[in-house]
This record gives sequence, C-alpha cells and structure tokens, in this order.
Amino acid sequence: MENDSRIRILRILEVLRTETDQDHPITIVEIVKLLNERWNLDAHRITVQKDIASLMDAGYPIEAVRSTQNRYYMTEQLFELPELKLLIDAVESGKFITEKKSRELTEKLTSLAVRSDRESLKRNISISDRVKTGNEQLYYIMDALNEAINRKRKVSFLYFEYHAGKKKKLRNEGEPYVLSPYTLTWNGDFYYVVGWSDKHEKIATFRVDRIYRVPEILEEKAVRKPKQYSIGDFAEKAFQMFDREHATVELLCVNEAMNTVIDHFGTKIRTEQTDEDHFRFKAEVSLSPVFFAWVFQFGGMIKIVGPLEVLAQYRKMLRQQIDWDRSESVMGICGSNTREKGFMISTQCPFCSQETEIPINLIDLFSWEVDGLPAQDAFPYLTDDQREMIISGTCPSCWCSLYEQDED
Repeated sequence: MENDSRIRILRILEVLRTETDQDHPITIVEIVKLLNERWNLDAHRITVQKDIASLMDAGYPIEAVRSTQNRYYMTEQLFELPELKLLIDAVESGKFITEKKSRELTEKLTSLAVRSDRESLKRNISISDRVKTGNEQLYYIMDALNEAINRKRKVSFLYFEYHAGKKKKLRNEGEPYVLSPYTLTWNGDFYYVVGWSDKHEKIATFRVDRIYRVPEILEEKAVRKPKQYSIGDFAEKAFQMFDREHATVELLCVNEAMNTVIDHFGTKIRTEQTDEDHFRFKAEVSLSPVFFAWVFQFGGMIKIVGPLEVLAQYRKMLRQQIDWDRSESVMGICGSNTREKGFMISTQCPFCSQETEIPINLIDLFSWEVDGLPAQDAFPYLTDDQREMIISGTCPSCWCSLYEQDED
C-alpha cells in the first residue's frame, strides 16, 4: 500500500479509537508497530508524533500522558461501555430479530468498544436460549415500511399466523392488506407497524415479523393521520398493541399494585386513595382479551369495578374458560388430574394474623368467586373451618372466641 500521509493519519486515528482509553494509553513506538503490522505502513516516530499533534489541533479528544515515552489515548469514545451493553441487551431481548441477525448486530456493536473491553462484553452475551422470530426478511420488511412512511405512500402485504402443527396460514383469506403506515414501534418485545387499514377502516396494528415477504410500496398516497393520533396514547390503551373497542374503565387496586399501574399507564395517571389498603383510577383501554388477561394475572390485586358492561364482559370470558376446562373434551385430553386440588389459596386471620394455605381446585375457586356458587357447593371436599377461612379469613380458634362472646 502506498505510504500516503492522508491514509497514515486516518489509521493513527483508528488505532487511538479502537485500542486506547484512559486505562489503556499507547506509546508512539506501539503505534508505529501497529501501523506496520496491520496495514504495512512505514512511519517514523517523529512523523507519527506530528500527526497526533495535528489531530489534537483539529479538535479530536486525544490526551497525552507525559513521561520519558509519551503515551496517548482518546478521552471520549463514540459509545461508553454501559451504553454498548444497553444496546446489546436490547438486540438480545428483541424477539423480532432473528438469532442470526442478533449475532451479526452484536458483533458490530462489540467492535465499537475499545479492544480491551470487547471480551467483557462477549462473556455476557446469551442469544441461543432466547425465543426469536424465524423471519429472516425482517430487515428488508422494516426498510420498506420505513420508506413508505417517509414517502407517505400506502403499502400492500400478506400477513400470516401460526396454526396447529406450527404451520403458517395467511390471514384475510390470502388477500393482501393495504395500509397507510404511520409509525414503527417496539412494544412488548415485538415491532409493530401502526397505520390506517383500508380493510378495517380504522387505525390498526400489525406485527412486523408476521408480515409475509417484503411489502409492496404503492403509488397511492397514504391516508392522512387523524388529528388526535398519538402513538403513545394508542400503545397505552392497546395492551400489547392488541386493539379492540375502547372504553374508560375504573380499576380498584391494592397499594402494592401501584408499581404495575405506573409501569403501564405512566406517572400522569390520576389515582384516588379509597382506604388504607386500596386506590382506584380510571383509564381508557382497548377491551381485548389481552387487557382482561392483564387484570386476571394479578389474582385480585387489580379488579374491574366499572362500567358494569365491561365487568360483565370480563366475567363472561372467565365463565367461557371455566366451561371449557370442565368440558369432557378437556378432561379426555388432559386426563382426570384436571380436577385435582393443585392450587394453594393463602388466607390470613384478621384477628390473630395466622396464615393458612388451603389446597383447592382452581376451577372451583372461579365457580365461587365468579359464578357465585355457595362455598359448600364449590368446595365440598373442604371442612367447615377451611371454607370459613376462605370466606372471611377467620381461623377456627378466633371463630370460637367470637362465638363465645356472642353467647355472653
């Protein structure tokens, strides 16, 4: 390679960027050696010293450590080590990125670190055990969607879902969807495209990794965004971007659920303390099964209290699940252990604070809580004391004491 001064100074800058930081300064002699080994560039120590001075005069953040052999290092890197780790973690956890692409991106991000720090990044990388999409065309799909957003054009694409046997099946009877894309957003480990759907005649969401092949960018202009459109508001209402009819619901929560509420609805949500242990708030949400499942997962810590039609819709979904669990078909598939008492309900006596765990069947708990079945009918296998502890929490000893006081 021709020993061009312009090439030499760029290589010196590359050495300083990739090999040095405050803990790893480098001498002129070491720089001369690296120039020769890596790029077959011959350079004199004085020439390299002048090149570094020129870089410093040009404003590059290079610091000199004065000694018998001056050492040099870059005081600022393009990315700090914690920043690179944060980006790598995002790549690793993104389910919308294939395992192959995750490894390629991770390697590129790792190369931005100072060489002495790269091994520490590599030792913390774990991709193979994570659930990843298998859509290798994801990059090209996102590129086409992004271009359509910038050009304000509609796109046409096929969309699939998985059926039994993990087989792909095209939605919309195999016909393409036509969308005016507004935003690409990352929500719940997946990338979604949000826009106006010609088929649904409203704003809709599609998971990018479920788009089959690269979308076609149409010449037809996109439908203009509604004036009130906000991706932040939309994502807040549509749990996991699953959009349905919107409604303002009132939720009653135990105090311990505040972190969860803030995680989803943000700190701007207005809450009202109802007593020492509970608070309530209202929020506009999409009435999808995903929202109802979100409420259910907290086991009573978050409850729907209104409107009544939303509560009825929630109870209907629970009853449908219970009826399905009770059906002969499920019993035949899963075996008789479906009816076993495999769920432990914890109670705490309000008088003596004694904690007790009672084994029950989860379906029976639903029958009592949701269907309103009397406790003696829902839990025929429990003793009277156990049923009373489920109903009021009162332990047998305290119940006897209360009964004796009533007699007096």
